[in-house]
Amino acid sequence: MKASTPDSPVYRKPRVRMFVCFSLCLAMVGLTLAAIANLGLYINGDFFPDEVRGPHPFAGTVGVVSLCIGIFVVLSALMLSFLSLPLAFFRPPVVANFLVALGGVLVSSLACGILTDGLTRAKSNPVRFHAREVTRLSAIIQQYARKHDGHLPPPVNWCDALAQFDSKAARHLSYPAVEQGSSGLSALALNANIVNKRLADVPSDVVLLFGTKPSQNPVGGYPLLTADEHEGKGDVVLFADLHVEFVQTADFNKLRWEP
Repeated sequence: MKASTPDSPVYRKPRVRMFVCFSLCLAMVGLTLAAIANLGLYINGDFFPDEVRGPHPFAGTVGVVSLCIGIFVVLSALMLSFLSLPLAFFRPPVVANFLVALGGVLVSSLACGILTDGLTRAKSNPVRFHAREVTRLSAIIQQYARKHDGHLPPPVNWCDALAQFDSKAARHLSYPAVEQGSSGLSALALNANIVNKRLADVPSDVVLLFGTKPSQNPVGGYPLLTADEHEGKGDVVLFADLHVEFVQTADFNKLRWEP
């Protein structure tokens, strides 16, 4: 077999140029994914529709998929771009190769910053924290119903009854508006239309708990519903099937209150 010479196609192939161009292209893909992830966050209000069903769960799903893939792509592009910088000096045109490699570093860094910012905003989303508290409370309600033949606590002291059943319930009820652990005080109200009913007999889309102004063992309906905790944008609602959803203010009139 004839050995390769400096004039052979193997040596003439611009491998370094291809490498730096690939790192830049990968960085551009990462930037695109970062933009899609943040767009999903903007549209749905959160990345993770399984924890909080935002107004557009599909956008949230697309956002979190783009976020996961984007993190891998951006880190790969950043690593390749940094490797491309010294390699650029070994293949002419040196200046062009160096600028392409530098462009890859800058674009990768920009994409990394966008992803980090979106992830930070998603983690600090107050709706997420509020919904997480309500989700934990729903587990306590489910356990209470199992121990009491499927029934909810009595409406006259339902907050106190839940707190006596599980000491953590008071903290979840009071979050975030009032001092945590205050006896009977709740920023969530019980739907008056389902009291004295077995939880399993209530249709899944009926409101179970909803946000209201803090008071002692609040029970009522639509007039008590408030969006004050989330700047008037909406509120976290717990439904009879124990799923949690952030309902926008414009959709308050679509909620079902009667079994």
